[in-house]
Formats: sequence, structure tokens, C-alpha cells
Amino acid sequence: MSNTPVLKCENLCKAYQPGKPVLDNFCLTIEPGRIVGLLGPNGQGELVP
Repeated sequence: MSNTPVLKCENLCKAYQPGKPVLDNFCLTIEPGRIVGLLGPNGQGELVP
């Protein structure tokens, strides 16, 4: 199996309102074969790009 990440994010920042960051320098690496879930309150934008 390859060690190349399936998904890699570095220093990701996101804010829906100025001055209220949701993510600030978020880093994530998902290796092949890993199972990952994203949880949050219903309707809070878990699938919003």
C-alpha cells in the first residue's frame, strides 16, 4: 500500500463571518486505508466545501 496521503490539508483557515474563524491553521493528513468521520451538530455545515 502506498504511503502517499489520500487527503492532505495544511494551514487551512475558514471563517463565515469576519473575525470569527471556524478553522485557523488546521492541518489534516489522511493515509490510505484509514476510516475518518466528521461529526457535528445537525445543520452546522459538515459537508460545506
